[in-house]
Amino acid sequence: MSPAAYLDRHADDLTGLLRRLVTLPTVNPPGVQYDDITALLTRELRALGLIARRYTLSKAELRRHLPPEQRGYPRYNVLGQLAVRGAKKTVHFNA
Repeated sequence: MSPAAYLDRHADDLTGLLRRLVTLPTVNPPGVQYDDITALLTRELRALGLIARRYTLSKAELRRHLPPEQRGYPRYNVLGQLAVRGAKKTVHFNA
């Protein structure tokens, strides 16, 4: 199926996901509700059949990279992996 056909076929689902994502006020700074949005993204990736992991940045990383007023807000990275046998290319999205 082409990407355009997939988008047409799943427009309602994708719009619903977008609606859920934008209703979470992940205001940065300071970084509120990152727990909620990364948990949602992890669930959605798994529902699509991806291997999904959520990593919590350590307090040492927060101290190293964030100003003091933002260190009380945990930060996460979500990694989704789609295992495709024989795939020769990888696409990486970071948002």
